[in-house]
Amino acid sequence: MAKPKPRRARKPSPRARKPSPRAELLLALEAQSRMTADLARLKEEAEAASRAKSAFLANMSHEIRTPLNAILGMAELLDASQLNSSQRRHVAVLRNAGDALIRLIGDILDLAKVEAAKLELERAPFDVRTLFEGAADVVAVGASRKGLYVTLDVEPSVPRALVGDAHRLRQVLLNLLGNAVKFTERGGISLEVAFEAMVDGLARLHVSVQDTGIGIAHEKAGNLFEPFSQVDASAARVHGGTGLGLSLCDRLVRLMGGRIWFESEPGLGSTFHFTVALPVDAAAEPAGEAGHPLGEGRRVLIVEDVVRERTVLRRRLERMGFAVREAEGGGVGIAAIVEAAREQRPFDALLIDARMPTIDGLGVIEAIQEVPGMAARTILLLSPDHQDHDLARAERLQIAHQLTKPIGEAKLVRALEETLLGRRARSETSAAAIDPARAASLSGTLLLADDSEDNRFVVQEFLRGTRLHVDNAENGEVAVAKSATGRYDLILMDMHMPVMDGYAAARAIRSLEAVRGRPRVPILAFSADALQEDRDRSFAAGCDGHLSKPVSRNALYEALEHHLAIAPSSARTHDSIVDAVDTVVVDPALNELAAGYLDRRAADLPRLREMSVLRDHEGLAAAGHKLKGSGATYGFALLSRIGARLEEAARAGNEADEDAVLRELETRVGDLRGERLSS
Repeated sequence: MAKPKPRRARKPSPRARKPSPRAELLLALEAQSRMTADLARLKEEAEAASRAKSAFLANMSHEIRTPLNAILGMAELLDASQLNSSQRRHVAVLRNAGDALIRLIGDILDLAKVEAAKLELERAPFDVRTLFEGAADVVAVGASRKGLYVTLDVEPSVPRALVGDAHRLRQVLLNLLGNAVKFTERGGISLEVAFEAMVDGLARLHVSVQDTGIGIAHEKAGNLFEPFSQVDASAARVHGGTGLGLSLCDRLVRLMGGRIWFESEPGLGSTFHFTVALPVDAAAEPAGEAGHPLGEGRRVLIVEDVVRERTVLRRRLERMGFAVREAEGGGVGIAAIVEAAREQRPFDALLIDARMPTIDGLGVIEAIQEVPGMAARTILLLSPDHQDHDLARAERLQIAHQLTKPIGEAKLVRALEETLLGRRARSETSAAAIDPARAASLSGTLLLADDSEDNRFVVQEFLRGTRLHVDNAENGEVAVAKSATGRYDLILMDMHMPVMDGYAAARAIRSLEAVRGRPRVPILAFSADALQEDRDRSFAAGCDGHLSKPVSRNALYEALEHHLAIAPSSARTHDSIVDAVDTVVVDPALNELAAGYLDRRAADLPRLREMSVLRDHEGLAAAGHKLKGSGATYGFALLSRIGARLEEAARAGNEADEDAVLRELETRVGDLRGERLSS
């Protein structure tokens, strides 16, 4: 048997060979290059996605805020008019709903800014008690409709004034209080504010919002502060919402040097806590803990069936020095009043809840009318809202005061001072009302540029009663033309308009002022854009201020008062009107806009021809007048002269001249466009 031949050792393949150091280096460099390119691509994609998100949010904000400006503006005008209490409540519902939508838009934008690390907190002094009482008042309207109580207790040790971003702190409060109302069907909500300590020169406050609502399931607790997380996310959920509020609260509280957490039991309710650390306003008066001299030697009876509300009131009155007695219902209250009269120690004041079972507050007052020493002027009726039947009965019984819950410290002190000391309190008027003297102090000529007829109407209604003459422009192009031929003390400019937007119009107006040596007229951006970059863009275009839509009448007045006060006197006394027909503007900034202007005039020609066929003399006259003013603004004096002739022919009803002028206009616009294309 033949022996097998020995196998030869196989030569290693080139693939199996170990690469040389140079090859390893090249491979490593190639891998690093690919990784760098991938990272750059991913970074670019992330930035593009971020830009797209920001653009979407900004556009969404603008599109929603624009109609809301008209809705809330008209609601404010209604609120300032002569309404009965029922109508005023209807308007309040409308305004509250609009404000809720504005807050939702703000939450979305703020969350995006926080995530992008672009949110900056303001630093300004604010009154702590005013802020918390205002927040409680806002949610009390919705709570009252559900039959819920709202209480507020600010400890006396809490500093009177702090320095920080009051708007953001209020935003956190309204989110937490709004959630508490939303998820509570019976019982109520308690807001408490305590001072913890001074830490590194900052006052640390502990705020808690407690409700008697549905509570939070334990499995939901872990991600409750994540965006879009909801207590009930099922399709059949009773309570709506986006799930953004708590996530935003968490981020805002952290920015204010604090933290947020909660305690909850399903079916029993929840308590949300948060802390903030803010500087104390050194210029403000310190919060005192001593008794208020108003209460010394005086006795007060609280008739209130809700233990929590009764307790908060008692604490507040005892801090003011009153001797306080409590009655947990109408029957017990009547017995206490009769007993005090029998002992010849009548109460100095009665605080009686309007809504109680068995015997309501007005029933108690009617029952004690014949009690010796009892006077209606010493009675304060505590009501969750302003009800027509309550007001009518209260007037008949001549009750001293009807206070709307929740009862804040300042509100209670004012009512007691008037009741016990005879000091006259200021009459309550609608917050939307404007002092006629203030309105009359505004004078001058204002150019209002806005493509929304509704928004122009609201602004003009806001300015009713002032001595301002308002001239309207439906787009930026018309605004530029009018500013070139007229005199204005201030221009209110919408930034998003067809034909020419507010940014281009502001730049054009500034260029005209520079070319003609005219004084600078203040331009206020009037925009539904609310982001800081939008404000920066407005200022870069030449605006002097920025008003975000929807705007309140008070905010509009404040802006006008400021900018009309600083407007140069030469702007108000400028008497030389430049002849638009003979003016040629050669400013480079306007030259850049001239091509678009000619394109728009070419696009107008078919419409003008149709007007001519239909013998629409009025429409042709208006078009000619517009061309007369705008042509010279862009350096086309010839077009201005054609516009003047078209207006003259149309007003005279001369159809032959109309046709001739339109033929010339068509020829001249074509020639001018051709010249610019060839240059």
